[in-house]
Amino acid sequence: MHAYDQTRRAVSYLRWNEGDAETIAPSLYKGRGGRAASSSDTAAEPEEAAPAAGATPAAAPPGAGPQATPAAALPSG
Repeated sequence: MHAYDQTRRAVSYLRWNEGDAETIAPSLYKGRGGRAASSSDTAAEPEEAAPAAGATPAAAPPGAGPQATPAAALPSG
């Protein structure tokens, strides 16, 4: 296993620009499934939802963005 992992690493280095290292030396672990999900795994934190298309962005804090008063318009003191 260790020798094959090292071979995959070398192939990945040599074929980086071509992008075909996975074709030449595929992972031995791919498609093995993994462990089954337990009930504690399903109670993971929910992912943050992306805003829907056309949704209004959140308001910017005062003084931020292009609406801010230019420094030249402020009274000098």
